[in-house]
Amino acid sequence: MDKPRFRAVVTIEVEGPGPEEFGQALSNAFDIVSFGSVGGDGHTPNGTRYTCRVETNLPTQPMTIEALLGESLDNLSPEQREELIKLYESWSNKAEELRQGQAPES
Repeated sequence: MDKPRFRAVVTIEVEGPGPEEFGQALSNAFDIVSFGSVGGDGHTPNGTRYTCRVETNLPTQPMTIEALLGESLDNLSPEQREELIKLYESWSNKAEELRQGQAPES
């Protein structure tokens, strides 16, 4: 049985008063896509507008704090990892206090 194939279509549109900021607009659009976004838009200082859209057959997964933390941990030094884990644990404790109707301690 053949494995399903991955497929993605990336569409980038750039429109502006002249070619001066075409490269910047294109770079900004690629940045949006490279962070895993399904799309976005923006403009450069001279008003060049860009939009990008990614269509894929991959299942979508919501970005949760756990997923973000996991991605972050992969790129940190051991000391930075420990600090981030402490921060996450602090947030978790504050969230639990709120669920129980208590004001979180500062």
